[in-house]
Amino acid sequence: MKALVLKSIKANTIANITLFLICVGLIVLNAYQAHHYKQLLNKQVEVFQETLSAQTDTYLDLVKAEEPMKTNYPKKNLGNFQLSFYTPTELGKPLEKLHTATGTKPKEGRTIAVDPKVIPYGTLVYIEGFGYRIAEDTGSAIKGNRIDIFMMDYNKALSLGKPYANVTILGRK
Repeated sequence: MKALVLKSIKANTIANITLFLICVGLIVLNAYQAHHYKQLLNKQVEVFQETLSAQTDTYLDLVKAEEPMKTNYPKKNLGNFQLSFYTPTELGKPLEKLHTATGTKPKEGRTIAVDPKVIPYGTLVYIEGFGYRIAEDTGSAIKGNRIDIFMMDYNKALSLGKPYANVTILGRK
């Protein structure tokens, strides 16, 4: 009887080990599949961000060609805003890894960070002395009448300080 019990325990142990190894194999397979799906999803997000950025660039180019400050576009002067400047260097990431709060890739000459309660995302603005920009981003320090202008050159951004400029809303894209 004792031998039969030992044989049964041994068989159960082998079955348990086999079951454990099958489970580990399934976990490894699922982890590989999850990694593969994550890579595919990241690629789709990257394509979406590039498409959105390209569409925004096209929109801004069309607007600049029309020179809306010289037309009868409905304008709303928001008054003086304090400006600051941010760069990929300050954000600690390479440009290709950055994206704005609206999903676009930040671009010098286009992207500004705003308080969305003051200037909604997607709004085209004219900043006196800096030109046309689109509200695409925000930041923890950007509250009220502050705008953070995206730039590539860290030293130039530092040299500009924190000036004030008149800001006019021209519309939404």
